[in-house]
Amino acid sequence: MKKLLTISAVLFSALVFGQQEFQTTQYQQNMYLLNPAAAGIKDYVDVNLGFRQQWTGISGAPKTYFISANSLLGKKSIGGNELFSLRISDPSVTLKEGNTTVKEVDRKLRHALGGYFMADEAGAFKNHIGAISYAIHLPISDQTTLSFGLQAKIRNMVFDASSVNFSGKDQNQTFQDFQSNSNNNTFLDAGTGLFLYHNNFFAGYSIQNLFNNELAFGDATTQARLKGHHYLTGGYRFNLSDKVGFTPSALLRMTSGAPMSLDLTGRVDINNKFWGALTVRPQDAVAIMAGFGIAKNLNIGYSYDITTSTLNNGSNGSHEFVLNIMLDKN
Repeated sequence: MKKLLTISAVLFSALVFGQQEFQTTQYQQNMYLLNPAAAGIKDYVDVNLGFRQQWTGISGAPKTYFISANSLLGKKSIGGNELFSLRISDPSVTLKEGNTTVKEVDRKLRHALGGYFMADEAGAFKNHIGAISYAIHLPISDQTTLSFGLQAKIRNMVFDASSVNFSGKDQNQTFQDFQSNSNNNTFLDAGTGLFLYHNNFFAGYSIQNLFNNELAFGDATTQARLKGHHYLTGGYRFNLSDKVGFTPSALLRMTSGAPMSLDLTGRVDINNKFWGALTVRPQDAVAIMAGFGIAKNLNIGYSYDITTSTLNNGSNGSHEFVLNIMLDKN
């Protein structure tokens, strides 16, 4: 149990002083989790179910479960892009079948809704989040669209004292305070973001935890608050052939009081059915990823993070699974 207490203490220190949001490696597959403005960037109802086991081999290491869904409202766009994270921004598009013109589509302002539920467990701490969001998509050129998103969420944070045992001589006042009946903290929060996209590139910025809520468990006084988490993303797709694409991208996470975290990713997709990727997260991990289409409306992705930080002495790496369901897809 002392090991569980140790990892709980480490994770609580991270919660108070550092990164307070979930970790994800397959961000390209589900931009919406990081940025509410990404709701509706695909031409179908985009549903994702995911599980992440962080730092296997370390007792009490984080586990994350989530389900998310987002979609444009009203009639779908014509000529949706099947690229993993982008939707075509239809300029007055002329669709063709061979050399035959089929239909023209006028670009217009669009609206989208999204939501997710997430359960995050780390040692004796449990974090549950339910979120809903709205996004508006504004055409700003023939092939480029800018979206703006707002998100409201409710967060429940719990310290489960029953999962930690002490001998009488080891138990201190702080732990006794955490054991009080009021170790359940629920509050409202919000996030917002911008997302610029084209058929060949994307760039986004978002911020989470706008309300700067106080962190409190039991009678313990931490003088800590949830901090704003800033996310910058960007990527560009190079068409290597009619069937092969290469997309380098980056994700930068910034939080006051914690070191910046940068993901540099290179992804290759083949015939819109198979993909593989490599991510480098300096001073933290190197991740390898792969995915494939099980059926027309179903994809699965897996990633394995090889720990390169000092945690590699106890960690056997991190595993992440994402199942993507594409409803109402042409």
